[in-house]
Amino acid sequence: MALGIHQWRRFRFFDKEIVKRKDGKPLEELKHIQVIASTSTNGAGDGQLVFGCSDGSICVINRDYEANHIHKFDISLQLLAHSAGDTLIAIGMDENETKQTLKLWKTDKALVEKENTEPAKIISLLANDHPNSKICAVAITDRHIALGCESGAIYFFVSNDLIKENKWLDLINSQRPDKDIHETFHRELDKEQDKFGVVAEFLGRRLFDKE
Repeated sequence: MALGIHQWRRFRFFDKEIVKRKDGKPLEELKHIQVIASTSTNGAGDGQLVFGCSDGSICVINRDYEANHIHKFDISLQLLAHSAGDTLIAIGMDENETKQTLKLWKTDKALVEKENTEPAKIISLLANDHPNSKICAVAITDRHIALGCESGAIYFFVSNDLIKENKWLDLINSQRPDKDIHETFHRELDKEQDKFGVVAEFLGRRLFDKE
């Protein structure tokens, strides 16, 4: 046993770096907020880590540990996800909005480098159009968005361009969903080969298990 211990080697797997702005100054405000969601850009924009914070802000960190702290929701940020391509989605609450707001960014260029970090698209869910639909789960590709709601409703967005188009398919609006919508959902999922299909299937379990 003693011989085995003497043969052990020490490996340094992790480095500790101070997150800083582009000008080298530390991000002091990060000490007072809580990270509630995180994702990565999967290599888009040379690879970035994205953190959603309890104060409604988004913190983006590049490979050099340079950061940009973006205040994008007035009240709170709740969900964050990134496609396998270059689309980032954040869901949260803004002032003067009764429902959650969806905000989309393109991350083909690093958000740390961009002077303009305004969302490429903002989608507000109208209370009359989507009653009782608090979003609790999200999955995204560069052509699809699936939203799972606490009520059991699922909204599926299909588009050739998520930024320019806005066409929603309401998958569950009753206890027995429309057959055509059900088939459309399957047809669109069959086109996808990434993990989105697995997540969407999980979100749609309430739909598929109905008799």
